[in-house]
Amino acid sequence: MAYRRREAACYPADVPKCRGPRPLPLAKDERPRPPRRARAGRWRALTLLGVHLAFAAHLAHWAWAGETLSPLEPSEAIAFARAGWVNAGLLFFAATLLGTALFGRWFCGWGCHVVALQDGARWLLLRAGLRPRPLRSRALALVPFLAAAWMFALPLLARGSLSVRSVELTTREFWRTFPAWPVALLTLAVCGGLSVLLLGSKGFCTYACPYGALYGLLDRLAPWRIRVGDACRQCGQCTAVCSSNVLVHAEVRDHGMVVDPGCMKCLDCVGSCPTGALRFGFGRPALVAPRGPRSGRPSAKGRGEEFLLALGFAAAFLALDGLYDRIPFLLALGAAGCLAWGLRTVWRIARRPSVKLLSWHLRRSGARTRAGHAFLVASALAFAGWAHSAGITWLAYRCRRVHDETAALHRSPHPWRAQLARPARLDAAWAERVARGIACGEAVRRYGLARWPSNSLRLAWLYLLAGREDEAEARAREALAGLPRNARARADLARLLLARERPAEAAALLEEARRLRPGDPEVLHALARAHALAGQGEEATQAYAALLGLRPDRWELWLEAGRFAAQRGRREEARAKLAEAARRAPADRAAQLALSEALLAAGLYAEAADRAQALLGRDPGDPIAHRLLGLAHRGRGERALALRHLRRAVQANGDPTAARALRELEAEGPPPSPGSR
Repeated sequence: MAYRRREAACYPADVPKCRGPRPLPLAKDERPRPPRRARAGRWRALTLLGVHLAFAAHLAHWAWAGETLSPLEPSEAIAFARAGWVNAGLLFFAATLLGTALFGRWFCGWGCHVVALQDGARWLLLRAGLRPRPLRSRALALVPFLAAAWMFALPLLARGSLSVRSVELTTREFWRTFPAWPVALLTLAVCGGLSVLLLGSKGFCTYACPYGALYGLLDRLAPWRIRVGDACRQCGQCTAVCSSNVLVHAEVRDHGMVVDPGCMKCLDCVGSCPTGALRFGFGRPALVAPRGPRSGRPSAKGRGEEFLLALGFAAAFLALDGLYDRIPFLLALGAAGCLAWGLRTVWRIARRPSVKLLSWHLRRSGARTRAGHAFLVASALAFAGWAHSAGITWLAYRCRRVHDETAALHRSPHPWRAQLARPARLDAAWAERVARGIACGEAVRRYGLARWPSNSLRLAWLYLLAGREDEAEARAREALAGLPRNARARADLARLLLARERPAEAAALLEEARRLRPGDPEVLHALARAHALAGQGEEATQAYAALLGLRPDRWELWLEAGRFAAQRGRREEARAKLAEAARRAPADRAAQLALSEALLAAGLYAEAADRAQALLGRDPGDPIAHRLLGLAHRGRGERALALRHLRRAVQANGDPTAARALRELEAEGPPPSPGSR
């Protein structure tokens, strides 16, 4: 037997050699077997094409029918973590997690559209003779887990419950949770294309995808995985064809199976094995696999580069996430990884004699090349945009912080409504903080590259606090131009218009908000008031009816609806609604007092007298009840009883309404005697 080493032929350029390569015995007349052509790749390509066609059909059904199944995206599960909403995306995500616990990360390899784009980008690079080199970093490998915690774990902890509040399996707003088309295309280009060029094959999956982190954890429990037989010759062909950067030959040598959670079950390694030693089969999971020599992925060279990658990623992500209300979470993750890679490459150009990007030499023999100069210029432009975005984000953060602090002064979930109903009085310190917040927000508007709608909305609130209603209205309208689906912003601006005595404009805005959120009681309440103030009686009546259907337990709403019915002269309708208000709050003194006043205003003096008498039965010295009872007796023509109760009210607390009514009664003179009639 003669011995030959196959290292040079076995390990591709983008795969580091495993520790301790073995010399493989070959007979003198034996020739290396050529790798088999993998058929799984074609089936996987057809499957991923089918996924995209199914998405297009889903989108077409929504455009045709107006309502369809909610998006089958793992990101839709955020709605449950934040608010307890169950949608089709959550059920789909749960099903894929369960499947991963049984079969491994099959969904990533066979059903994810971002993986399809990354594989397409890798194929194009290989066709051009460029092999993407994987970035090796243990620090950035933690990013997907942190992103998953941010998306799911922290909102669940903040909510403090796993309860289900609503089930919404269909939707009329299919694109509501997705970014605009230009941003969506940019996200796909960065996460599915640029990340492969800079971070390597499946670079986004490895260093950014939060769903991949959860799939990777469950993959270690899966009993079905890639396993090896006795025919393995350690040729390394499996590692060469793997597009997930898994050291397959080392994994099966050390563990008898692939234990790396980065394996996406593409089956390229199984199909390309020249001896057919690899298979996808059932057995013990990776969690209890026999321990062998460590064959995991190596890290970046040195702790300094790891720190630089981590620092660059954190700074870039904080600068980009949510920028201008346009940069989504996943795009910020992908772009931050690319910028961190660029920062590390510039560092290497400054410190190393030779640096290479794919087939281009950026620095050779201690001197920068033309490609290196071009790379540095492009990096300088990218870093300048990064610095500008960081400055704008910092100014917007300062404005948001002042907004949140001042909104908490009212201790209400609806600060606009509370501020317009009872304006907060700011001392000198708070006034100065509001002025600083306005200055930061206006700087964002002046120096930003695009409008930031939520920043304009926060500015509107700060201007409202400062008593500058014209600027508040202008900023609120500016925010609405960039937030076409925001019902809350429309309702807040409508309340401001109501306070400025422009109910017709407020009603138009609230009708738009109602179309966006048809079941929102706050919108319906403001809409009913706006129609009432605008003199639109039928519209206000319909809005009150819809509001009472949503919140029949609120006695104050029945009271308000009864008052409005009385104003329209509908006495029977007013009597029924006011009686319902009394039934909803029988022991509430404030409710009974308000009800008595509403009955008086409606001309229902007998019912008002009964309510006031019931209040006096609980507290005989109640001055407000005496005043209400006196006014009720006056309405019924019972002058003597009216005088007695009005005098009691004036003696108790000098009630000005009771005093005025008392003076009017006394000016009428004594009641006529029976003989004079």
